[in-house]
Amino acid sequence: LHMAAAKGRVVLILDALNQLEDRDGAPDLVWLPPVMPPNVRLIVSTLPGRPLDEIRKRGWPTTDVKPLNPDERKQLILEFLRDYGRHLSLARIERIAGAEQSANPLYLRVLLDELRLFGEHERLDERIDHYLAAKTVPELYRKILSRWEADYEDDRPGLVLDAMTAVWAARRGLSEAEILEILGSDDRLRPRGGWLERLKGLIVGRQGQAREYRPLPRATWSPLYLAMSDALVSRGGLLTFAHDFLRQAARQAYLPTEDQQQKAHVRLADFFERRSPGPRQTDELPWQLAEAGAWQRLFALLADRDFFKAAWRHNQFEVKAYWVRIEAASPLRMVEAYRAQITRPEAERDKNLLWFLGFLLADTGHPAEALSVRTSLADHFRGTGDLANLQACLGNQAVILRARGDLDGAMALLKEQERLCRELGNKDGLGTSLGNQALILQDRGDLDGAMALHKEEERLCREMGNKDGLQASLNNQAAILRHRGDLDGAMALHKEQERLCRELGNEDGL
Repeated sequence: LHMAAAKGRVVLILDALNQLEDRDGAPDLVWLPPVMPPNVRLIVSTLPGRPLDEIRKRGWPTTDVKPLNPDERKQLILEFLRDYGRHLSLARIERIAGAEQSANPLYLRVLLDELRLFGEHERLDERIDHYLAAKTVPELYRKILSRWEADYEDDRPGLVLDAMTAVWAARRGLSEAEILEILGSDDRLRPRGGWLERLKGLIVGRQGQAREYRPLPRATWSPLYLAMSDALVSRGGLLTFAHDFLRQAARQAYLPTEDQQQKAHVRLADFFERRSPGPRQTDELPWQLAEAGAWQRLFALLADRDFFKAAWRHNQFEVKAYWVRIEAASPLRMVEAYRAQITRPEAERDKNLLWFLGFLLADTGHPAEALSVRTSLADHFRGTGDLANLQACLGNQAVILRARGDLDGAMALLKEQERLCRELGNKDGLGTSLGNQALILQDRGDLDGAMALHKEEERLCREMGNKDGLQASLNNQAAILRHRGDLDGAMALHKEQERLCRELGNEDGL
């Protein structure tokens, strides 16, 4: 932005920030510079929610967009239809503009889109009345869903229902290829029922034999897809609803009960479970099972060694959150899923699995189990001479010993970690060791010594670009300042920590 502004004035318009995907702090605007260059004017729009909250925190001026007045509605009707070579009589324009719900620009635009596609002029008044009977945007979309069913289901009964249900149930949306596969069929066998029932019948067959499964032909899908084009949006190649009004309409029309909604999530879980391992399965499958309340299946999935590693690499905070939900809603317990690794960690050949498991156990209130795993890892790395991993293990063990009150034992491990890191030139590990030593000094009441180590930790983190370590250091420094009564200084550090955590998507730190 600074480079662009140096060449001339820039006006940047960003519409519908409320539709940003909730990933990497996007709704909290961590990607948007808090200060604009003087030559840049930024205009954004959003519904109430996290983006608007952040905008107000920044003190940016805001204005409410008011509903359209009758004259504006008439102007929009005339100009919108003129773009498509269409027009309405003055009486029809007056009737549409006079409807209270037409004050909503989205309602009016969707209505006009429908009217421009309607080809029976002698029934136009009847059609206008039909749509104006809808008093809200979701009600209007309910009528459009019915029209899509009438127009696009000759070759594939239930096409609109199955497509809308699948998109509604998806976490982040579905690729077009996934939709075609979900809606697919087999020419030799077409059992009745929804897409999942057909899919099961086609794959297994009536005699238990594997059957050929074919995606829905594009010739069947494309007319509906083109009709829905303004109602869908592609985010990262995944199709989802362009706004919540169609989502509400689809839920009300096809999934009005919680039981139906859970079954929709089970269907998508079944679909992603059959797919080859990869980022899409890792992202969607556990989420679908959690939304379906399928706790036993989610328990078994997270207990799977390969899936657990993939999920942890994908988003460790979500893995922890899934276990919280499982344990809150069922008698299933996380430690039982990993009992073999906890009781005999030395027998586990996959050290990456143990590494991730140690963090999971430590972060979810299982210090004894975490210490067992981490002690085994430290013994392994000592035996193999892997000093880089050994230093990290020592630090992880020290965290547990400190939590148990063994400050001397923890400090001894941290001193060994510090020595190894200085020997290896590992500044990240050194910063972590110093930060943890500082916490022990805080526990002992040596705030000056603790602050000195935190400051060195902060310097190393900034030098290495270690934002996660930096936010932790700032948090701990703020605690010391607060203890000393320097509330302004503490708040300033916490604000920087908050910004870093939102940027990192670190919900624990946040």
